[in-house]
Amino acid sequence: MSSNPQSVLDQLKIDLKPSNARLIAPPESVQEALYPGAHIATGVEGAGNMYHHGIVLDTNGQMEILHFWGPGDKTTAKIQTTTLAAFLAGSPELVGSVSRPLYLISYANDNAEKRQRTVDRARELLKSPTQTDYNLLHSNCECVAFYCRTGSWVSKQVITVVNELVSRLIPRGISGSFGSLSGTLRNAP
Repeated sequence: MSSNPQSVLDQLKIDLKPSNARLIAPPESVQEALYPGAHIATGVEGAGNMYHHGIVLDTNGQMEILHFWGPGDKTTAKIQTTTLAAFLAGSPELVGSVSRPLYLISYANDNAEKRQRTVDRARELLKSPTQTDYNLLHSNCECVAFYCRTGSWVSKQVITVVNELVSRLIPRGISGSFGSLSGTLRNAP
């Protein structure tokens, strides 16, 4: 199997769309659906496709989105803000030529206090944007968004892939004795 993450995902054909995601599409407007503190994701539906995650900080104007992003191999990735258009395009340079679907990630018992706490955590992360090094497995855009929203540093996409790999590599009869790797990944720095 290839060491390229996208190639591995293509081979495994795992659907990484968040189970609690709702597509924001006409006639519903983005202005109506989004709010400060919203956890959003973008990506192309289909097995093997990864999703990019962010947090809405401000819904005025072009909308301010916090995300963990860097071009290419992510060695220069940092926690930063962007516009909704650039978030959906994948980079500021692609605005106007690319736009991916927008998903709103739903949370049980959502309320104004939790949304404000999300914005507060996001603004706190922005004070030290380069303090967190990008790592596909335990320090990625979904970890940042999930942390802002819940206080837990987790990537459900990574958990899904790891659990799928374990279930395919270890015979079903003995996989239970190893337990879920989710707990291990949930506690990663």
